[in-house]
Formats: sequence, structure tokens, C-alpha cells
Amino acid sequence: MQELKNFCEEESVKAGSFTGIGATDELTISIYDLEKNSYQDRELRGQKEVISFVGNISKFKDQTIVHAHGCFADETMQIIAGHVKKMVISVTCELSLQVFPEKIERKIVEGTELKLLC
Repeated sequence: MQELKNFCEEESVKAGSFTGIGATDELTISIYDLEKNSYQDRELRGQKEVISFVGNISKFKDQTIVHAHGCFADETMQIIAGHVKKMVISVTCELSLQVFPEKIERKIVEGTELKLLC
């Protein structure tokens, strides 16, 4: 996730969307708990197929935001999915990035810490 953010900053990408497939062996995914107003993280180790990796690029103030969700399969072909906070590629990641010409901004939604598209 950090490398994708770095790439977007180096290439001056202000907005876009992406999709990807591949493999990972270190993963942190989460789900947002509205009652607790926070993400509940789950760290996973071991080989996983990246079945679907989708998201967008936007800006919050001048900060680049990479927002991604993913679907992953383990060695038993069981699926787990969620908001992707960290994904370390183990073999490959075939990523397609579509860059948009205009900047997309985020703002904090009152009563939460969520930075949502506006």
C-alpha cells in the first residue's frame, strides 16, 4: 500500500482507480465498526491468492489517500475479504491503474474519523 502511495506521489497522480490480482504472504485487512468509530484489524500471514484488489486514489488536503478493498483465498480456498491496510506481495501483483484528469477530494464525515469522497 505504501509503495502504491509513493508511486502516485512521484507521478503526481491526484485521482484514479485500480484493480489487481496476484499473491501475498503478509496482509492486514480490516472492517469499520461504526459503533466503535474505528477499524477492527486482522493480520494474516502465509500464502494467499489475491482474488480481487480494487480501490481508488484521492486527496485529503494535500495528502495522497489510497483506499483499497480486497478478496483473498488461503491454501484451503477459503475466502477472506476487507479493507486492505497492508499487503506485501510474495510472487506478483498485476495492477492496472487508471489515472483521472481531475483531483478528487476527501473530507472527514462529522461524528466519525472517516475521510470520504466529496
